[in-house]
Amino acid sequence: MAATVDLDLFWQLSSADDKVRSNAAVVLTEALQKVQAEHNVTHVNAKSADSDSDELNPDGDLCDDLVYTIKRLVRGLASSREGARHGFSLALTLALRTFPVMRAKPVFALILELLQVKAESKQEEKECGFGRLFGCMALFQSGRLQFSKEESARAESEGSCEQVLCWKVMEELLRLMKSKSFMAEAATHSLILIMKAVPKELFRKHFAPFLRSQWKGTAMSDMGPEMLDLMLNTDMRCVDTCPSYVQPRNIKQLVEPLKFSTSAHPRIHHVWESLIFVLTREESKGEEQLVSMWKVIVEDALVESSHERKYLAFLLFRRLLPCLSAAKMPELLSPRFRRSLINNLSNKKALLNGVARSAAEGMLEVAQANPLGAAELLCDIVRENGNFDRVTRTRTVAGLFEALDGAGAQKYLAFLLRRVADASAAAAAKEGEEGEEGEEGEE
Repeated sequence: MAATVDLDLFWQLSSADDKVRSNAAVVLTEALQKVQAEHNVTHVNAKSADSDSDELNPDGDLCDDLVYTIKRLVRGLASSREGARHGFSLALTLALRTFPVMRAKPVFALILELLQVKAESKQEEKECGFGRLFGCMALFQSGRLQFSKEESARAESEGSCEQVLCWKVMEELLRLMKSKSFMAEAATHSLILIMKAVPKELFRKHFAPFLRSQWKGTAMSDMGPEMLDLMLNTDMRCVDTCPSYVQPRNIKQLVEPLKFSTSAHPRIHHVWESLIFVLTREESKGEEQLVSMWKVIVEDALVESSHERKYLAFLLFRRLLPCLSAAKMPELLSPRFRRSLINNLSNKKALLNGVARSAAEGMLEVAQANPLGAAELLCDIVRENGNFDRVTRTRTVAGLFEALDGAGAQKYLAFLLRRVADASAAAAAKEGEEGEEGEEGEE
């Protein structure tokens, strides 16, 4: 290796500090540009290499420093040391963007070759798996998986995309998704990002049938959240309407795969973002479909289940509340969820007290942005639990009241007046009944 590239930069790529890693990647790329520029002056390309070749540097177009760097960056993707994967994948992405003379297909072949599991070690299998995942994403982020006009024309003439690099990368990501549960969500998300970059017609004609074959014959109840996520995104690219299996009459069949989305605990699994997007595509039906999903999946399945699933229900409450109009917001304060919220807020030692407080804070955040929503939530809480703040030891009702604007205050005042009128009418009716009973007794 020539001394033109500072080897200490590779150590800096593993730093836990984002700024150090980013700076090292930029400095390394700039140093390689200088060396490659000198190489271009002295090197004469005698022949044109086969574009389908898996050799990284068959004609010597790349300088020795660049070849060494690419190999070292690929190996570094398997390192679990501090920020190594992030730093090495960033540097690889920059190199792929900066040096168009370096073909992407040999780099992918190098990723598969250097990141093979050579021993029966679970740790090595894990590190190589994540290394391949980061390598695939470096190829995507560099723009090297974009379809060129030539590739699109070739795919159309051959009637297949199986020889295109994008297809091969997706095959590898599918393998990673199925191989280990700890990589499933990340591999699926990477797949979804890549498939969105495929031209729509090519995707519908070639990629969609291939992807659908992955879950063909699998019952919805037997799917994992990752396969459901992939199915949702595949169908979104192929049809403009909401798929039948997520419509209110069928959404119950999604309960089982969504229950297991707690594999991402304590985050919200990406499948929920896909589902929310699908349900809200059609503005006219979006809110009704979200509320239906809440009642069937969250209220009836998650809230009455394990602590992890209840935790997810609280996260989803905060995530979904801003998606609804003011009038629909109280729909999320469904009976079982409300009871769980109050129980966990009222006990500081409760396992879910923290996330329950986050859900209550979510109401106040929405209230600040939507005063009419504050009025709707306030009316609903006071109607069902007049002493909410005292029982839960929070300032939820007080905060909602403070967020009211003129229209919201009028709505709340009208609600209170109706409450007083209803209470007076109920008291008068009760007195009338008692009076009639007394008269009957005298007779």
